Formats: sequence, C-alpha cells, structure tokens
Amino acid sequence: EGVIAVVPDLAHPKREVFLDLNLRGRASRRDHGPLSLVFHPRFAENGFFYVWFSTYAANGQRSNRLARFHVSADNPNAADLASERPMISQPSGPGEYDGGELLFGPDGYLYLSLGDGDEHLQEPTISHQRIDRSFFGAIIRIDVDQKPGSLAPNPHPSVHPGTYAVPPDNPFVGAASFNGRPVAPTAVRTEFWAVGLRNPWRMAFDSATGWLWCGDVGLHLHEEIDVVVRGGNYGWDYREGVIAGPS
Repeated sequence: EGVIAVVPDLAHPKREVFLDLNLRGRASRRDHGPLSLVFHPRFAENGFFYVWFSTYAANGQRSNRLARFHVSADNPNAADLASERPMISQPSGPGEYDGGELLFGPDGYLYLSLGDGDEHLQEPTISHQRIDRSFFGAIIRIDVDQKPGSLAPNPHPSVHPGTYAVPPDNPFVGAASFNGRPVAPTAVRTEFWAVGLRNPWRMAFDSATGWLWCGDVGLHLHEEIDVVVRGGNYGWDYREGVIAGPS
C-alpha cells in the first residue's frame, strides 16, 4: 500500500523503508499502489530508478503514474521522495487493470506493461484495439536517456513533455493506418511496442534468446503466456486467449 522496502545487509536481515509513496496518495487494494520498480542500468552512476504506481489527486481521481526518482544523497538505502519526476500520468478508475511490469531491455530502452483500464470508464473502453487514444492494453518502449536520434512523443494529456523520448524504430512511428482504418500519425501513441493485451501483469526478457515473455491476465476463461514481438497485436478485446472475446 505504498511502501517499497530494502534489506541492506543479508547477513543480518532487517527490513527498512526505501520509499514511502503514501505521501503521494495510496491505494488500499493489493493490486494497486506500487506495482513495479526498476533501477536504471547505470544506477551506480546516476542514482535513477523508475516506479509504476497509483496516485490520487485532491479530487479523488486515481491515476497510474510512471515516474523517475533519485536515491537520497545522504543515504544509499533510501529514496529522495522530493526527486519525483512524473513521466506519464494516466487517469484511471477504481478498477484493477493496471498492468504492472517495468524492465530495461537488452537494447537499453525502458519497457512498461499497461493494463486495459477500468471497464466501466469510457476512455479505456474506446482505447481497446486503438493506437491513437490513451495508454491502455499495451507494452510501451521508451528512451529515458533521450539519445540523439530519438523522437519526441506525440502530445497527449497523460504525457509530461521533455521527460522521455521515443526510439525511432518503434513499430508505430509514422503509422497512418491500424486494423485497416486510417489514423493520424500525429495522434499515434508511438510509445507502443505491442498492443491487444488485457492485463499484462508480469514480463521478462529471456537471457538465452532475448525473447520478451509476458503473462497476460484474461477475463473469465483464459490466461495467456505470450512471446512479445515488435508491433505484435495479441487480440484483446477481440479475443481472449484462443476464443472470441466480448467485443
């Protein structure tokens, strides 16, 4: 419910608080709150790490947020809460389809799995099988180092400008159509690496093959284990596993 812990000494294990997100708002259910944390590949040099978590606005609106933090300058076993730099803040409802995994790939880019949102809200439902709406039902791939040649993301209310860039080889960069329908390239979520996922809860890169494996939570009948490929569409909500979906 908002606390990320650290055990500094395995020989004498003692749980200490690394980061307490309660001051940013918390969720009381097990599948909300902080969902994933990943350290920058050069964490030892720059002290950066990234968290995917839920937060609440003053009006009670819940959002899923990707943010960068910095370790405390005074204590390597504590985070600096004031260092929070929001990157994506996606409004969400009280439901539980938040996705939940952050990874740095072998290519050095940051991957994040996103659930398809609260089924009772209009925007997540409209966003299913779309690449020109919001950050739902997908895996994104972004450049947190903003390397030369990377692109600025297309404008969107959830994007905090200037906090990340889009790798130029992402599959939907410059896309003018999707699922046989035209889309405006300037509206495309070029962050998307793969789409058509319901609640991609956990994923991992295979150290032997480099493949990206993902566990995707189904609705009522089927779960999925997917090998995620560049530009892949995994069917939701047209399909749930091997059967027709609710749409």
